[in-house]
Amino acid sequence: MERFSSHSQMFVLEELEQRAHLSATLLSAYYPLKPGWEWIYNEVNDGENKTDTVSILSGMVRAHGERAFQLMKDNGDGPGIMLVNVGKSGRVQFHRSHDDSSGLTYNPAFAYPKYAKVGQSSVMEGELDLFSDGGHVKGQYHIDSRVVKIEQVQVAAGTFSTIKIQSSLSIVLRKKVPGGTNTIRGTTTSNLWLAKGIGKVKEIIRTHAVSDIGGKHEVEDNVCKDALRSYTPAT
Repeated sequence: MERFSSHSQMFVLEELEQRAHLSATLLSAYYPLKPGWEWIYNEVNDGENKTDTVSILSGMVRAHGERAFQLMKDNGDGPGIMLVNVGKSGRVQFHRSHDDSSGLTYNPAFAYPKYAKVGQSSVMEGELDLFSDGGHVKGQYHIDSRVVKIEQVQVAAGTFSTIKIQSSLSIVLRKKVPGGTNTIRGTTTSNLWLAKGIGKVKEIIRTHAVSDIGGKHEVEDNVCKDALRSYTPAT
């Protein structure tokens, strides 16, 4: 009887968890992906004030055997493109970023948690492919993302009810060269606030990079803050 009771309790808990997931909103509802969207942000990058324009281009491209949207970001230093889509699992995932001179591919694509619910998390790791100025470097990445809070956020574009996502990304890139190995190690921590049907409202990104290239040791730290100024939905 006691064994039957424990099995029944387990069944009820599983059923409640499934219902909770069914009632939870997918995080993809907070990350609209449709050509024609445009967001303009007030950006402070390493103490310098800038305007950052993000838009979704028309036309999709192939990435990891899937069709992905082209998310273009331009803060005046030249445009960069990130390939993003909602995968078969229902999660927003990021495949590749590139500009005119370099490109970085995540294998596999890394993804946010599936549900916009506090406590949801995603931990992933894989390989990196970096192409830069004709060179090719391989490495590894590890990322931990989790939904930590529901929060009201006020920015120039208005006041929004958001979910807050905290992410921690670490990368290591290595390339053997005559006389040794060139190495780049980097960590990026971000706090990202997303509003349902709107997308990114606010973001704070901190990066720390250590490079040992050609016998030269360098350390670089950066802080970048974005706050939504205005947005134009796709028609």
